[in-house]
Amino acid sequence: MRICYIADTNHIFFERLASYFIEKGHEIHAIPIFKIARRMKSVSYHDVGELVHGSMFSRVPKYLKARNLIRDLKPDIVHAVSVRTCGWVGALARCHPFVISVMGSDIFINPTVSMARKYLTQFALKTADVLTSESEAVRSRTIALEAKRTNNYIIQWGVDLEAFRPGLDTRAIKKQLDIDKQFVVLSTRNFAPIYNIDVIVKAARLVLQRASNVILFLNPISWIRMNK
Repeated sequence: MRICYIADTNHIFFERLASYFIEKGHEIHAIPIFKIARRMKSVSYHDVGELVHGSMFSRVPKYLKARNLIRDLKPDIVHAVSVRTCGWVGALARCHPFVISVMGSDIFINPTVSMARKYLTQFALKTADVLTSESEAVRSRTIALEAKRTNNYIIQWGVDLEAFRPGLDTRAIKKQLDIDKQFVVLSTRNFAPIYNIDVIVKAARLVLQRASNVILFLNPISWIRMNK
């Protein structure tokens, strides 16, 4: 089976999806929306230029180029990983079956930016044959934007139990970091404004007023990398 992904091909979500279907013996094609930072073996990349920069009007030629490329590929499945940009381009191609994996901000925030983005988002949601979301809140938002209730599924990404497993002995690493006597709280979200990290910091301040043996770890790295 030939599967065409429209995605941020540098993202772990795409890599996991592509790896699974490669192992199953399927033919994988990818249209990246960002500059390609790394390439996976057995994936055919079709670079039409970065699809996310510039004004909406300036992106139209790239969108049409990507649309025509998808039509020429004649894939068995088109899968957009995110409604924003990826879903828009996939909907323009009018190739079916068409699947969109809805991420969150692509339907909670992006449609509020302008009427054009709202229209494109609704167009993509209505055109898709299958939608997947990682929570009921996200699925409900797609329905509020006039997506179909049928073939609209919740599929969660899950956790790698080899890397994150109960019962792991962390005493050595906690001692090395000099936090072996403290209660550790970890926030894995990056510092993008939409994640309200300031609220977590304010909450931590209130916690410390009652318990001094608590330490909070934040994750600025991915946000710094995104904005270099």
